[in-house]
Amino acid sequence: MSIATLANKLLSTRSFEQALALVVQDSVASQFPALTRTDATKEFLHDWDYLLKCASVLAQSESANAEDASLRIATHCLSSTVDSVTKDAACVILDTLTNAPALRLAQERSLVEEAPQDRLPLPLRLAWMRRHLEGLVIVGEGQELSFNRFQREAWRAASSNHVLSITAPTSTGKSFLLCQWLAEYFRASPDAVVVYVVPTRALIQQVERDLREEFASPAVGLKSVSISSLPMESAVKKGAPNVLVFTQERLHILTLAMGSELKPTLLIIDEAHKVGDGARGVLLSNVVDHLAANDAGLRLFFASPLVSNPETLLEGRQSDGPTETLSSEHTTVNQNLLWVSQVKGKPKQWTVELCRGDEVHVLGEVVLEERPSSVWKRIAFVASALADARGGNLIYANGAAAAEDIAHLLATMAREEELDDELKSLIDLVKKHVHPRYALATTLASRVAFHYGNMPLLIRTEIERLFREGVISFLVCTSTLVEGVNLPCKSIFVRGPTKGKGQPMNENDFWNLAGRAGRLGKEFQGNIVCIDPKDSNAWKVSPPRSRSTYPIRPAAQEVLSSLDEFVNYVDAETPSDAARQHPEWDQLLSYLITQLGSRGDFASSPVCAGLQGNEVQRLEAAVTSLLDSVDIPADLAVRNPGISPIAMQRLLEYFRGRTKLVDDLLPVLPESEDAAMNYNNIFGRINSHLARVFSPPTRTFALSILVVDWMRGKPLAQLIGSRNAYYVSKERDETIGTTIRAVMQDVEQIARFIAPRYLTCYIDVLRQYLREIERQDLIDQIPEVNVWLEFGASLQTQLSLMGLGLSRTTAITISDLIVASDLNEEQVLGEIGKLDLQSLGLPLALSREVEQLLASR
Repeated sequence: MSIATLANKLLSTRSFEQALALVVQDSVASQFPALTRTDATKEFLHDWDYLLKCASVLAQSESANAEDASLRIATHCLSSTVDSVTKDAACVILDTLTNAPALRLAQERSLVEEAPQDRLPLPLRLAWMRRHLEGLVIVGEGQELSFNRFQREAWRAASSNHVLSITAPTSTGKSFLLCQWLAEYFRASPDAVVVYVVPTRALIQQVERDLREEFASPAVGLKSVSISSLPMESAVKKGAPNVLVFTQERLHILTLAMGSELKPTLLIIDEAHKVGDGARGVLLSNVVDHLAANDAGLRLFFASPLVSNPETLLEGRQSDGPTETLSSEHTTVNQNLLWVSQVKGKPKQWTVELCRGDEVHVLGEVVLEERPSSVWKRIAFVASALADARGGNLIYANGAAAAEDIAHLLATMAREEELDDELKSLIDLVKKHVHPRYALATTLASRVAFHYGNMPLLIRTEIERLFREGVISFLVCTSTLVEGVNLPCKSIFVRGPTKGKGQPMNENDFWNLAGRAGRLGKEFQGNIVCIDPKDSNAWKVSPPRSRSTYPIRPAAQEVLSSLDEFVNYVDAETPSDAARQHPEWDQLLSYLITQLGSRGDFASSPVCAGLQGNEVQRLEAAVTSLLDSVDIPADLAVRNPGISPIAMQRLLEYFRGRTKLVDDLLPVLPESEDAAMNYNNIFGRINSHLARVFSPPTRTFALSILVVDWMRGKPLAQLIGSRNAYYVSKERDETIGTTIRAVMQDVEQIARFIAPRYLTCYIDVLRQYLREIERQDLIDQIPEVNVWLEFGASLQTQLSLMGLGLSRTTAITISDLIVASDLNEEQVLGEIGKLDLQSLGLPLALSREVEQLLASR
């Protein structure tokens, strides 16, 4: 009988099911000191001899259920009062699972004596040594890396395949593995160019930081690798190893700048399931397929959380080498799904239930400190009652304002403690670089923080670091956490979670969020706590009761599954009302035009892999007919994905029919005195002829001021101060919190997303017109504003600082200390080296960021 068959039989044995259920209930309930257990769960007498024998079989299986059960038995045994021999046996289970972090954690907490393998009988000691040798990989100059089951298989697959799609749960060690594999890749290919695509700007900074630290470590010793997130040709170092960390938007900007000169050797797409995220998902597919179509030798690695069909990402791809799909359900941390509901008629008493598939076990009750008279209080009070005193308590909020309100409640409930220098410095940073009355400065004083995507990167990064280190006890966050930010925690508290504009979070995103519960190497288990799970007003969609994998459905293929509707849209010349309702349609149109240019037809395009021959021909005819109906070159549609060629044609015709001075059409440099009015006029033309994106029209001038100030490199605090002063002068009744959030929102959505996208298109169409009237002199005067807007700076010195990995906040501060404004990255490093950071009085977060940069170089 195989191990897999034996494990499945054991898991379905009634006696083992009952024994395991008691272990699970006991281990979960023991986490919460405030929990009053039911009589049935007060005391458990576990038969550890029987349980460990069963776990020894299950640990050899690679099924998720078997690994989860054996891990639970081993870790709870170590946490219980048993003799040392029994604990050593539990350590054997962890080693069989190749879970070295859990084994180290048990020793750090003094749950077991050091070096348990030395106390084992010879056969077990030899088996331990064998597993250790099987998990070893030798890299560099004899350095040993010890891998778990998943990492070992992933290393093999990455080393032997040209195109690879990997899917595995959170906390399996994908990030560590990838850093180490890339180091070995660069040792073998010292002039390789790696493009690393992530879905958010927050993840860019995180990946950059992780790679710099790893490559600069003495064990790896690869400081020569150039790591940049700047989408400019100067960021690619010729003849040197490069890692370019981009979102799909930044990668598109670089492809525009470099064209065929951009020749990556390896393209890594992290969070690859995001190909299913509407218009941005289509753009992701577009940039990946564009690079792949230009170079059949390009290696492609896709990494996704646990999905059911990772092979979808490989469909229709042609490669010069072998391809493989690797799927793993390797379990490194146990996760518990808890339902917490109010006892009828007793508002302060709440029942805690453990969900295990179809079974629900009542663990006991908790009593809240106060009556939960509002939704925010229900969330805050339950989280406070079930919180871990060591930290790691994460609360999900449906929006930035809600996050601030919940954080305020938690801060009010927290006991007073003396603050350490780290928190004091962060509070000073917040007051100086956002606003003295920003709510975060108040909540941090109680070791409570909130976190959302529009906040300054440096502040978010510091919050994440202090939360990981346990300095911040509670963190209230929004959907940023679903976008892949690596922020593990002890417990996640949710109540009717939404994503986007009030849309209930789907099951896929729920489990992606839940994947953060349980910190590998810091906890044996993590909790997902659903508050009011039976309240249909709170949960528009009932919370899932058991984890399941979900399929990747690329957004491009989703659109083409309704081919008639999309072809009718193209045949109708992309009506603007339909485009506003379906932004993914114009993205797909651009994608198809790109494929037509690079492949000559749609027959070999991955996006059309699921269509029949006649459907491909019909689609190709519709797109070709649309291109034939406009004067706009197809290249402009390729350069401006998501904007219809018909809209570009309207703008071109406006330019042709205009009789006023041509010079007035050009965007000016941001430092020009008339810059705000200049961009206000341009935004008006974009609204009239491309798309109504700067709306309402009454806000256009205010947005033009914001965009110009952002390109000028003005600090966020100054932008907020200006907006607040304007409101005060107009006697508008706006709270400072609302103003701060509004400015942050405008910076992220307008200055960094909408403005660069549509200004780039405006400039491209303007260049086309200027070529028609033979005004090359004016073309040469047009500034490249897309990068300036993406980074919030127009001086080369500031861009170089950010290209080195510094946040905008730090880059702007340091640039004020450097005289020259046109320095490249190497020159900037030389200038930083001359600064006496200790004497400048910089906030700790800024000085630490600069010191880490210097150490990595």
